[in-house]
Amino acid sequence: MDLSTSGQLFTPGKSGYFAAKLNKEDGRSQENMLGLEIYASTHSFVKAKHIPLLGKFSYFRNNPVVFEDAVVSVERIKGWMSEYGPFAVERIHGAFHSDIPNALKNFLWNSFVPLAKPYEPGKASDRWLIAVPVSWITMTAQNNHATKLAGEFGAGLNFHRNVVERAVKTGRMKKIRGNAGYIWIENDLDYIRERPDQFRREVSIVSAIEAIKMSGADGLILGIDHAFRANKDPRDYFEEHADLLKENLRCIHICGSKGDHSPLLPDDKEVVELCRWLGPRLDPRVRFCVDTNPFLEAGYTEDQQYDGYKGAVHMLQSV
Repeated sequence: MDLSTSGQLFTPGKSGYFAAKLNKEDGRSQENMLGLEIYASTHSFVKAKHIPLLGKFSYFRNNPVVFEDAVVSVERIKGWMSEYGPFAVERIHGAFHSDIPNALKNFLWNSFVPLAKPYEPGKASDRWLIAVPVSWITMTAQNNHATKLAGEFGAGLNFHRNVVERAVKTGRMKKIRGNAGYIWIENDLDYIRERPDQFRREVSIVSAIEAIKMSGADGLILGIDHAFRANKDPRDYFEEHADLLKENLRCIHICGSKGDHSPLLPDDKEVVELCRWLGPRLDPRVRFCVDTNPFLEAGYTEDQQYDGYKGAVHMLQSV
């Protein structure tokens, strides 16, 4: 069981605090310790000193997150462990773009969306609220930041399919893997699709597994969080690709069933029913990872966030 730092993307140390506190309260052993999937942020999106100026833009004014604490390093992760207590560094989430030309192309495409456009989950404005800041603070896989972090902690790596496909094409796969314990590929790409046919094609389980085979990666992460955002029933994946998932599935990203990566609450009936349905169909080694939206998490106090993660973890374990 893992927590993604996505929900605390701009203050990732809080995820370390939550994981360590849960490990302590639950009396978890070293082998059963709650782990983190850590976004490999190389720098912050916005410094606090710039907030008054940027507050003139509705994008920043309406999102009360201070962005300056996002940087992740070996020293900072060890500092969180020392300050809060033990947690496992299970995986490092790599950058959303493989190299600078690829990132620039996507950034220019996304820049057609005005900063002031109201946020609509799953729509084009979602690019500026989530994807652009995430892409900016993680930069590209070319910097090998995620690879170095994974190697230092003996952790795994995960990338979205487009990054791995590009790395294979440019001959960089070996360098991206480095000394990571494993590489898992998430079936979704890195941007919003509004046409159902485009979504189906680009979250294809078959294409993701082809990328696993061509790259020598070690398994699949199934983005149920993205399925919820696109109003797709995740059961369809298992009914259409049971054999492929049985062989390749290693982890499931999950969140609340409503909205865009909404916080997962223990009374979310749709998720509870889904997990009960999944139970007998999953290899016991498949990990669940709670993957939520930092802007939605920011609407709760720290205590409420912790209670939400605690309830979600216990609910997932119970069903």
